[in-house]
Amino acid sequence: DIPQTAIDSVVRIKNSSGETGCGFVIGTETLEDGEKSYTVMTNRHVAKDTGHKVTIEFWANGYKIKTVKAETYRSWYEGDMYIDIALVKIKRSALGFDPPVMALAERGHKIRLGDQVNTIGCPKAWWPNARSGHITKLTKDHMYISPTSHGGDSGGPVFDRYCKRVIGLTAWRGFPPNDPETYCGSMTADLIRDVLEGKHGDGLPKSNSGEKAPAPRLRPFGRIWREYTPDENELK
Repeated sequence: DIPQTAIDSVVRIKNSSGETGCGFVIGTETLEDGEKSYTVMTNRHVAKDTGHKVTIEFWANGYKIKTVKAETYRSWYEGDMYIDIALVKIKRSALGFDPPVMALAERGHKIRLGDQVNTIGCPKAWWPNARSGHITKLTKDHMYISPTSHGGDSGGPVFDRYCKRVIGLTAWRGFPPNDPETYCGSMTADLIRDVLEGKHGDGLPKSNSGEKAPAPRLRPFGRIWREYTPDENELK
C-alpha cells in the first residue's frame, strides 16, 4: 500500500493562467528571520518563471485542508536536455501546520528496468491520486513509466516501490502515433540533484522577454539503453 503521508505531501498548483498541475513538499529550512519555510518542487511549465504567482492547495486523507498564495522561487527549463523544474517556498505561518516532507533519493540510487514505482499526481486537475506502475524504458537522466500520466499530473513525484524516497519528477506524457505506447516521462533524482546543485544555472530569470515554457510531449530521450516488457503476472 502507498502510505498516506506520501499522498498528503502532494499539492495541487494553479498558475495565473488557470493551468493546473501538482507538486510535492521536498524540503524545509529556517529563514533569516527565524521562521520556518517549506519548499515545494514542481515543473517550470506549471509554476512558470521565478516570481510567478501561484495558488497551492494542501490535502489530507482526500480532503482539501488549506489553500495558500505563493510565488515561484527558482525555475529551470532546458528543452534539449528535458529539464523542467521549479521550486516554490511557503512560510510555515501561512500554512498553520507541518506537511509531510518527502526525501529525494541519494545520488547514485540504482534504478532498474522493470522496477515497480508509485506515482502521485492530480489527474485531470482532481485531488492527489496514487497509482503503481513499472519503469519500461530508461536513459541516464530520464525514465519512461507505464501506465501513462494525465493532464494535471505534471510536477508529481515518482516514488520507489516502498515509497521510502522520491526517485523522479513527472513532467511529460507520450502520445501515439509518435510513440508506440503512452508513457509517463520523468526526470531522475540524479538529474534533479544536478539542477539543484547549480550545474544548470541558478534558476533565476536571464531576461524579461516573457518567454513561455512549452510543455513538450515526450520523445525518446536520446539513445534508449534497453526496453523491458513486464510479465503479465507482474502487473496483477
